[in-house]
Amino acid sequence: MKKLLSLALSVLMLAGALTGCGSQQDDSIIPDPSPTPKVWYQNALTGEEQSIDYPMGTSPVAVMVNNIMSKDTFESAWPQSGLSKADVVYEMETEGGITRYMALFRDWTKMPVVGPIRSARDQFVQLMLPYECLYIHDGASNYAKDMLARYNYYDKDLQPNAGIAFRDLTEYNKGKKAYEHTEFTSGQLVDEAVNSGKFELDYYGEPQQMFEWVKYDEPARELNGIEVSEIEWRFSNSYAAKMTYNPETDKYSKEHINLAWNFSKPLIDAGENGAPVEFDNVFVLWTQIERYPDGVLSNVSLSWGGVGFYFNGGKVEKVRWMKGMPNDKLRIVSLDGTETDVLINPGKSYIAFVDLDYFGTYMMDGVPVDSARDYTPVEDLPVEEGVEAEDDTSDIRPQ
Repeated sequence: MKKLLSLALSVLMLAGALTGCGSQQDDSIIPDPSPTPKVWYQNALTGEEQSIDYPMGTSPVAVMVNNIMSKDTFESAWPQSGLSKADVVYEMETEGGITRYMALFRDWTKMPVVGPIRSARDQFVQLMLPYECLYIHDGASNYAKDMLARYNYYDKDLQPNAGIAFRDLTEYNKGKKAYEHTEFTSGQLVDEAVNSGKFELDYYGEPQQMFEWVKYDEPARELNGIEVSEIEWRFSNSYAAKMTYNPETDKYSKEHINLAWNFSKPLIDAGENGAPVEFDNVFVLWTQIERYPDGVLSNVSLSWGGVGFYFNGGKVEKVRWMKGMPNDKLRIVSLDGTETDVLINPGKSYIAFVDLDYFGTYMMDGVPVDSARDYTPVEDLPVEEGVEAEDDTSDIRPQ
């Protein structure tokens, strides 16, 4: 009997030992870790992969660039310098029918000579505020000056008295250029101003992504609209524009048109031996533009948004644009009412805001975009010489 009990206990102990060994073996099994989410390091202004020397944590630079184009080359800002190296170029009417450019550069250390520089306008201030750019301009309208002050932009405002401009008097001394077209800036001067310690500048802060980008290691998104090679529109009764798609380079080039004198010039870069300024993405965004009480300066509505057209890869997609407050960024969203951000292909972008009064002049490959409404025929629209406003050149910094 005792032998039977002893045998039974031995069997139970052996079973327990085996069970214990089994549990130890289970505890030693390491579960497969969850896959690490992939992180894309995209240039905030272009969506392209960040270079090894990407200026992480520093501000971009925005430069106001003159766009006066006259039949008299002495009075003309054309050809401008530096725009081929910009990451983003904005254009819209500023006053009296004329337009102006604002060029954004993510890395000021790579910024070439840019100009001729010109004064600030509030519509451009609203577009650079969301990215906390160092802002280069010479003078400002009172509306721009008030907006910069409202957002306490003193420590990011770079005017010539901060040492960020120089005069190239070569053409002026030959009698070929007006003095107002001789002022330029450069990345070297920005770098010197930032590092000199003479000015209390806030140049820190990684900007938010400009758009919802297609990932740079994924195929480009093919737009869902028709193929378009040429895009034309009027900014005013003085200036018009034409964008042409080049399938060989997969890029767009711009032609600037003076309606009053019936001539045009290609957008080229004087600093790059006259090379054309080309874009991967083109946005033509429509809004309401009126006049401020002075009757000259343009009051561009950027609060509510509107209809727009996105061009890339030789095709077009109709979109909606949104903004809101001056320090809210521009968004490109779908037309379905969900306010879903449209995926934008990486690259250099041109963004035009155009007055809805001229939608009847908007053409794709020579065909009116909207022929259903009763627009004034293009040939019946007047043409006028552009007029530039007098600027308030005083600094916004507190005295």
